[in-house]
Parts: sequence; structure tokens; C-alpha cells
Amino acid sequence: MNPAKPLLFILALFSLSQLQACCFIEGSGEIVTEDRCVQSFHRVEVDGDVVVIIDAGLEPGTVLVTADDNLLEYVEVDVDDGLLTVSADGFIFPSEPILVEVGVAEVDRVQVSGSGKVIGRTVATNRQTLKLEVTGSGQIDFAVDLARLETRITGSGAILLEGRVDLHEIEVTGSGDVGASCLKARDTEVHISGSGDVRVTALETVFGQISGSGDLEIAGDPHLIDVGVTGSGDVTRR
Repeated sequence: MNPAKPLLFILALFSLSQLQACCFIEGSGEIVTEDRCVQSFHRVEVDGDVVVIIDAGLEPGTVLVTADDNLLEYVEVDVDDGLLTVSADGFIFPSEPILVEVGVAEVDRVQVSGSGKVIGRTVATNRQTLKLEVTGSGQIDFAVDLARLETRITGSGAILLEGRVDLHEIEVTGSGDVGASCLKARDTEVHISGSGDVRVTALETVFGQISGSGDLEIAGDPHLIDVGVTGSGDVTRR
């Protein structure tokens, strides 16, 4: 063996560790809140390890970012064509979770990519449809009161719901879960592909299809349940 190879390997590891130390930034521990000025919006998209609270009690258009003072510049908030995008660089290590509080009069779409989390506090909307989507391991917790709700999970994320809706359409691809036992839906439509589990409360009808090992738990005593199952998935009533 060439005696220089082990030395080169050690030098390469040392250089990599030094590069990582230079690239990653730890939070200072000094938590501050910054008010961001943005245009009006009705859609929200979160990318990165950020907790976003959509609060109908805040003034519409309000965006408050709470984080370590030396990390605020790495939390980006932008509005384009009615879409509010909140993102955080992946090389920062906050001492506490980064929190973004958002005030909006009504919202029609919320999307989470990665490991972010969105909490919706008593969000009602005059729009016909609200779409909630998680891609990856993120999570959405939402309270709603509206006509139609579409929830979609791709990956291992989760969507937790409460409130009331006329029609709830659910699509789960992968191992993600939808917890909607506290959401009273008149009618529910469910499509599960993979191992994801769904819990719903339906008052009148449930339609859908399960492909794979995903389970569907139904509460609410609907008078019509028509769910096809392909694979080892189960449909149970509670």
C-alpha cells in the first residue's frame, strides 16, 4: 500500500470537517421577533424546518418571524402572485424552533415541503375549496369551517384536522397519515396508495379506494360506505 494514501485520507476528512464547521451556523440563543413587510396573499408554502402559524386573529398581511438574532437573515419570506413562501436555509441550527406567525383573511392553499410544520388556528374561508398538501415528512394541523377540503400527502408526513366541512377529499401516497376524526365531514372521498392510515368522521357518505396496506377508520355513522380494497388494507368503523 502506498504510505501516502492513509495520510491523504486523513487530510481529506479534516478538510471536510473544517468545511462543514465553516458552513453551519448555530443560533446565538438571543431570541428576537422581526416584523416582515409583505404584499397581500391567499396561499402559503413552507420549505424547510420552520413552524408557521396561520392565525385569523392577526391583522391580514402580518408576518412575524421569531428566531435567533443571528439567523433571521437566513429565514426568507416572499410573496409572488398571491403566494407567500417561507423558507429557511438548511445549514443553520437554531437554539429554538423558528416560528413564523402569519395573519391572513382567507386562504385557499397551504403546502409544506420537507420537515416544516403549519398550524392553522380557526381559519375559515369564503373560497369554495381549501387545499392542504404535505410533501416529505412535514405536518399540517388545521381547524377549518368551509364547503370543500382537499388534503394530500406524498411521503411520510401527517395532516391533523378539526372543524366542519361539506366535502372532504383525501389522497395519501406512501406512509403518511391523515387524522380527521375531529373534522365532521358530510361526505368523504378517500384514496390511499401504500401504507398510510386515514381516520375520518363522516356524517352521510364515504367513497374511495385503498391500494396496499393502508387502513381507513370511519366514525360518524354514515349511511353509505363504498370503499374498494386491493391488498392488505382494512376499513373499520368506530
